[in-house]
Amino acid sequence: MALHPIILCGGPGARLWPASNQTAPKPFLDLVGGPSLFQRTVSRLAAIPGAATPVVVAGQDHVGMVRTQLAQIGAAGVVLAEPAGRDSAAAILAAALWIANEDPTGLAMAVASDHHIPDVTAFVDAVALAMGAAEAGRLVTFGVKPRSVSSAYGYIRPGPPLSSGAPAREVVAFLEKPDKERARRLIDDGAVWNSGNFLFRVDSVIGEAIRFCPEIVDAVRAALAEGRDEPDAFRLGPGFNDAPRMPFDIAVMERTDRAAVLEIDYPWSDLGAWDEVWAVSEHDAQGNAIRGAAVARDSQDCLLRAGPGVKIIALGVRNLAVVAESGQVLVSDLAAVGGLKPALEALKALPAPAAGTQTLAGVARRLRDWLFETALPVWWCLDADHRSGGFWAFSVAESASERQTGDLARQAGLTQAFARAGQLGWPGPWRTALDHGLDHVIGRLRTSENLFDAHGLTARPESRDVDAVRDQAAVVQALSLAAAVTPHRAADLAAMARDLVTDPRQGSAVATDPRAGGLEAHPDAWPVGDGEPMASLSELRRALAGRSRSGDETGAAVVVAAALTLAEVLTADSRGAWRAYPAEVSFTIAALVEAARI
Repeated sequence: MALHPIILCGGPGARLWPASNQTAPKPFLDLVGGPSLFQRTVSRLAAIPGAATPVVVAGQDHVGMVRTQLAQIGAAGVVLAEPAGRDSAAAILAAALWIANEDPTGLAMAVASDHHIPDVTAFVDAVALAMGAAEAGRLVTFGVKPRSVSSAYGYIRPGPPLSSGAPAREVVAFLEKPDKERARRLIDDGAVWNSGNFLFRVDSVIGEAIRFCPEIVDAVRAALAEGRDEPDAFRLGPGFNDAPRMPFDIAVMERTDRAAVLEIDYPWSDLGAWDEVWAVSEHDAQGNAIRGAAVARDSQDCLLRAGPGVKIIALGVRNLAVVAESGQVLVSDLAAVGGLKPALEALKALPAPAAGTQTLAGVARRLRDWLFETALPVWWCLDADHRSGGFWAFSVAESASERQTGDLARQAGLTQAFARAGQLGWPGPWRTALDHGLDHVIGRLRTSENLFDAHGLTARPESRDVDAVRDQAAVVQALSLAAAVTPHRAADLAAMARDLVTDPRQGSAVATDPRAGGLEAHPDAWPVGDGEPMASLSELRRALAGRSRSGDETGAAVVVAAALTLAEVLTADSRGAWRAYPAEVSFTIAALVEAARI
């Protein structure tokens, strides 16, 4: 009988701040060296004899990361994209109903994507031991034999062995996370940690869910019925948002009389906090776990993690976690990292720092964080028209009557922003968003009334149409940058960009200046004194000509070109002519160049 793995990719892993956040969640990080926790989970499940293609349930913002990391290890996967997180009950039932369409009585194993289980053989053996009970209709959870007195986990009190003779046991009770003293008593009584991983027949789990949480089943069924099958994922419909937010343990396992628990005794951790990451990491002779550009001297049992562009020196310290990522730093006693969540809430409540002298590097870090954690997710989730293509002319916060597809410059500007996001290393679905924008822009080009030539791409000179020239500038920038980050489309996109600015007819609004190696306004195409659109176009010579220069110059040129369109989308009337940018925008451009280095 085939076993259908279900991998749950939910939650930002706030207790691993600052490395883990909403745009770079814990499952997709390299926390213990080598593959990410998600990739290790995929490989571990693939080692189970008869394992089918896994069903991965992830937030729509993380589909790109799932696809990228699957491709990196040569693995396949069905991805169900949630429009919003509704906790593990809805996620598991969505996957179970999906599997039931193909294999109504098949076995499925639902696991978290971010657990650390180094002994793959022991894991596979435990699954084999639990299969008999699951095939008999039991919902089997895996209880970890405690290795310490911990208040970080929920507990399960096992009962007598199953009457079927299977090695699993009845479940007497599920117990919420206790304090240390109660945890000690529970362990003395034989209780085990609740790992949050489950094995069951899909018809059994669906039947029990209908008994105990029918509203979740109804919402998930609606989401599957109205969902969209896209190349990278099956997008669950908006009905998913109607599912009550509940953990699977509470929704089903604590209520059913079919629950069983198999005790496991191999190394396991959910890596819920930095002390657990330190415990499973490789250590130097003094017990320090060091990642990145970090040095420890006269220090013992410390965790040092330096992100890109950060350097750490630890002198004469003991039992510390020092984690620096994206301009944010955690310094904590390893024994105190469990208090990170309330500290984060207190940090968020602090007033914004007073305005004052700011360094370019500091602004660059804040700009990068804003771009990664706020702007790009909002543009993709709210500004993209996921049904008809392209991007809305206005944010969804504006009047619904104005919610129409934006003009070509806005389409190209946001398309370019996602291309730039890929270059900067944004872990979100930049490639999906880039293809979404490119397909719409190219389709618009071929039907635009303001652009023409053999490809329908060059601004009409006799009209002296500011909007047309602006559109053309934005499109060339978007195509050029997209060519730089999508090797499989590079030739076609670069050729299209060249066609936009090298039309052989003398009447085109833009011509090639062979002396400058780039773009210049045609003397007959624009009157002297109205040259701001041409000034914008002249920036493009660095984006195109720079492709033949050294890597550093090319990178800086592309950043400048991207910054111009990005600033235009944010600060100018997207339907008016390009206008002279204020000094603050020049500083923004410089900060983006700096952000590419950190």
